[in-house]
Amino acid sequence: GAAQPREIAVIVDGKPIRGWPAGGNAAYPYPEDGCILVTTSALVEPLGMTVERDEESRTPTCARGAVSVAFTDGERAYTVTSGGKAETRLLDVPPKAYYETDGPFYVPLRALVEALGCAVEWKAPFRTAAVTTPREER
Repeated sequence: GAAQPREIAVIVDGKPIRGWPAGGNAAYPYPEDGCILVTTSALVEPLGMTVERDEESRTPTCARGAVSVAFTDGERAYTVTSGGKAETRLLDVPPKAYYETDGPFYVPLRALVEALGCAVEWKAPFRTAAVTTPREER
């Protein structure tokens, strides 16, 4: 088999995200088609966001301040709502839900954090995605 690539790290304002929530299997970030997919639950604390999950539609809505982002399993379209205005955007890689015992929901990191007003930079030599929250909040 092919060698496993080194783990991808995600840091927020310089602090590594520790203890990725395990949903049966540890829900670590992984690369796919140039995107890094992360579990929504892993970013709740570091980004100060909330996640509400509609189990019927299998749709998580992530909110931070006045902005919310809604994803749908397997759909490239996602909705960003800010100041009462909803805008549909497209993902390169669709989000994925894993359903074993309330499994993790993976979304592309950049789409999520940028919609929530944060910045993200890929540091290739370190296989690390560095997320920065807006300066006025730090």
